[in-house]
Amino acid sequence: MRRVGDDTVIPVDIRIIGATNRDLLHLVEEGRFRRDLYYRLNVLSVLVPPLRERGDDYLEIARAIYDRVMPQRSADEESAFFRVLGRCRSYAWPGNVRELTNTVERVSLLLHRGSPEEEVFQSLKMNLWRTAESAPAARERTTDPATDKSDVLEALRRSGGNAVSYTHLRAHETDSYLVCRLLLEKKKQPKNTKKKKKQHTYKKKTKHDHQC
Repeated sequence: MRRVGDDTVIPVDIRIIGATNRDLLHLVEEGRFRRDLYYRLNVLSVLVPPLRERGDDYLEIARAIYDRVMPQRSADEESAFFRVLGRCRSYAWPGNVRELTNTVERVSLLLHRGSPEEEVFQSLKMNLWRTAESAPAARERTTDPATDKSDVLEALRRSGGNAVSYTHLRAHETDSYLVCRLLLEKKKQPKNTKKKKKQHTYKKKTKHDHQC
């Protein structure tokens, strides 16, 4: 390295480890990341897959976090902890390790305070993965967008354009975002009613009217 304004080079022995969740090469091609810096850093790349692609590995990671945040625990607490976490296999963990860490801290604290295991699990389900059980089915659904749109319009027609009534007709079958978008489009459509032109009548003033 060389200090600013100095002509002496100081040798250093360091290693730089960087982490990112972005595609740096794509950013280089877009001109949003320096090409020379990319090739200086990209000596050895290690791809770390997200938790949702690692199966039951999240339990081993949770164990390491659990040992750190709650070292003083009973055997019953530990058994209940892993039973609760074991029921989260269908959760995708979009926040990865940060979210898992928060979950471990929450569950371990509730169990340590004596909360019932089922109550802890229901609390976890409500706060983190309310729709985790139905999410896989939603991801596997491959409905044609055009068909989906026609179904939404038909349901809206049957409900008289009432969004509240619509939710009872097709709330569990169609995309809520599409519903909202169609409702907004419907509101933006111009009405066909033509404004009637006001007819103005003028009466020519006479000499008699003036005198009155």
